[in-house]
Amino acid sequence: MESNPPLPAPNDLAATWAFLENGIDQIMNRLEEGLSYKRYMDLYTGIYNYCTSSRMNPGFASEPLAGPGSNLNNNRGANLMGSDLYQNLQRYLERHLFTIRENSTQYMDENLLRYYTRHWEKYTTASQYVHHVFRYLNRHWVKREIDEGRKTVYDVYTVCLTLTHPS
Repeated sequence: MESNPPLPAPNDLAATWAFLENGIDQIMNRLEEGLSYKRYMDLYTGIYNYCTSSRMNPGFASEPLAGPGSNLNNNRGANLMGSDLYQNLQRYLERHLFTIRENSTQYMDENLLRYYTRHWEKYTTASQYVHHVFRYLNRHWVKREIDEGRKTVYDVYTVCLTLTHPS
């Protein structure tokens, strides 16, 4: 029976990322063990809760971004808070790819091709799951960044496919 950790506080980046990283790590490295629908939804909900949290800085008294009668749009929290999760995901993926590359040094010739083929198939499948977990971020924060002309922001699946490990 799969044990699911509790959802983190919506305004706590460190707790939210630790919660998400655990799930992303399961997807990227142990997808063959399965991912329950509840776990998938908990990961999605963790992203949604963080992105829509009205608490921008947990170190200060919390004030809503917009009060009654305010003309700020309702997605502002998602737009402002998505960057942290996006950057943490990029760093996670860079480390993951670095590990794959480092582990490849023990192979040569056909064994190296088999290694990369196996890991490419596993990585692209897992990347699709991660993309779907981050669907809320894609629909709101990523879309807004792209609409505003950011040339270095892509949907999560594209990020997975275009990242390289740091040199």
